[in-house]
Amino acid sequence: MKNIIKKADIILFLFLILLGIVLTVASLVGGSDTNTVVVKVDGKVYGTYSISKDQTIKIEKDDHYNLIEIKDGKVKMAESNCHNQLCVKQGAISSGNMPIVCLPNRVIVNISGEEDDIDVITR
Repeated sequence: MKNIIKKADIILFLFLILLGIVLTVASLVGGSDTNTVVVKVDGKVYGTYSISKDQTIKIEKDDHYNLIEIKDGKVKMAESNCHNQLCVKQGAISSGNMPIVCLPNRVIVNISGEEDDIDVITR
C-alpha cells in the first residue's frame, strides 16, 4: 500500500495548528481594556471610568448618595441610601448586557465599549 500521508501534508498540518494557536493567543490578549463604565444621573452622563482600574465613585445629589465600586473588571453599587436597595442587591456586573439601575436616586451604571453577544437574530 502506498504512503497516503506525505511530508508536505505533515508540514501543512503543523502550520495550521501553529496558526490556530497564534490566533487564539492574539484574541485572548486583546480586548477588555477598551471597556468603560458609564454612569448617568438624571439621564445625563456623570462620568466614564476604566473598568480595568480599581476605584470607588461617590455620587451625591440633594439628599441622595450612591457609592459605585469598580474592582477586578466588575462594577457594583456598593452603597445607596435609597429605600428598596435593589441596586445594591443586584450585585456586580462585568458586561453590558444588564445595567445597574437605582430608580429612586435616578442613577444608571452600564458597561460599554464591548461587542455584546448576540441573543437573537430576526429576519
